[in-house]
Amino acid sequence: MKIKIPILFILILTFSNCKSPKFYNELSKFESETGLNFKSYKLVLKELDRKYQTSDHIIFQYSLIPEWNSNEFSGVIYDVDLNEYYYFENTKKKPRRIIIKEEYPFPEDNYYEFVIENYMNRKVDYLQKLGESSNLSGITSTNVIYDINLNTGNIDRFTYKDFLFMEGEPKVDTLNK
Repeated sequence: MKIKIPILFILILTFSNCKSPKFYNELSKFESETGLNFKSYKLVLKELDRKYQTSDHIIFQYSLIPEWNSNEFSGVIYDVDLNEYYYFENTKKKPRRIIIKEEYPFPEDNYYEFVIENYMNRKVDYLQKLGESSNLSGITSTNVIYDINLNTGNIDRFTYKDFLFMEGEPKVDTLNK
C-alpha cells in the first residue's frame, strides 16, 4: 500500500507538468460540442505528449491518404511558441501506431512548411485557390488545419483541397486558369 501512493503521486506530478493533455481536453470538449470525430487527432496528441513537451499554441495540419475508407493519415504539428515542426504519420497495417519525426525526409520539398507559412501569413484564400486549380487525377482529399491557442481559448478550423507540390513549389493546372 505504501508503494502505490508514491507511484500514484509521481504519475500525477508527471502528467500535470505536461502541456499537451490540455490540447487533448480542448479537442474532447470541441468534439462533443460540434459532433466532430477527433479519434486520429487524439492519437497524435497522446503520442506527442509521450515524446515531447508542447507549448500553449499549436497549428495542426492533417491529411487523410486519398483512398476510399482509409485509416492512413499524415501531417504536421507546428509548435508556435517553440517554432518547431513535428511530422507524423501512421500506416495501413498499424493505424493506431503514430510515428512522429522532427526531421522531414525531403527538406527542400517541404509541403507542410509551405502550408503552415501560408496559413500564418493569412493566405488561406491562396491555399484554397491552389486546391481548386489543381487537376489531380483520382481521389483528392480535403486537408484540415486546426489553430489551437490555449492562451486565447480559440480553436480555428480551415480546410482546403489537396494540391500537387513538387520541387519546393505548388504545381497547378494551367489549362483551368
